[in-house]
Amino acid sequence: QGGVLTMKGARVMEDQLSTAELLAVAIGFNPSRLAEQYAANNVTKEAEKFIIERRQELLNHFGEAFRNKDDAGRERAKQAFIEFNRHHPRYGITTQNVVESLQSHARAMAVMKGGIAVNRKLNDVRELGRFGAQ
Repeated sequence: QGGVLTMKGARVMEDQLSTAELLAVAIGFNPSRLAEQYAANNVTKEAEKFIIERRQELLNHFGEAFRNKDDAGRERAKQAFIEFNRHHPRYGITTQNVVESLQSHARAMAVMKGGIAVNRKLNDVRELGRFGAQ
């Protein structure tokens, strides 16, 4: 069809590859512009992953400070939120996000047994671990 698809069926390159480039792909070689696209995709996804993980880390720090009644820690977290939001305004941390994070943590802690949470629909798998300390 003139293109390279991901395993999910998405086109890797918007423009079509030449017949020679498709032949190269078919025999196991990546044309340079396809390799460059893969590299660009990798950089983009790594940046996305970093931002998502950093955001969660900041929410976790606030939650820990909140649960420990650490006023200074909460203030540091709030300042970190401001800095994060300055760099990522469309993915910023809002008061609602903080509330939801605290509530989510509380729900997760409420269902933990033996230090782990198990999907409530699969709770019967806990039987597999009955040999552990009771």
